[in-house]
Amino acid sequence: TGSQINIIDSNTIQVLAVPPASWGKVSVTVKTSVGTSNPVEYEYVPAVPVKFKQGNLLTNIFGPTTLAFSKEGHLYIGTQGGEIVKVALDEKYNIIGEILVSDAIPQSEPSSPYRAILGIALDPMDPCLPPDGCKVYVSH
Repeated sequence: TGSQINIIDSNTIQVLAVPPASWGKVSVTVKTSVGTSNPVEYEYVPAVPVKFKQGNLLTNIFGPTTLAFSKEGHLYIGTQGGEIVKVALDEKYNIIGEILVSDAIPQSEPSSPYRAILGIALDPMDPCLPPDGCKVYVSH
């Protein structure tokens, strides 16, 4: 109740819901012509201020264009030059190591400027286990 549903296209449904007047747990279900989904519980909490600290995390990556976190907490960075850099972070997001994972976009023409990585995605269900690590999906 209190929701607005918009069909964006054949693959996308947008649900807009008014949060409860107070904070606490809310059970959400979806009802269709074939039945009702299992409930999923969400918790609304009072607004918490978000603090940002401005500074340089890395200075030796040239032309970063996109980034993605793996569930293990590694940061993958795509660059204008078609490279992917994997950065290992500790629990407070301090850098503890970095490696060049791949020159992901083949360089068919050395002078070609069209090697930029525009997006990186990782499968959240991928266990990212050695020796293969995570599967990294790249758009360019």
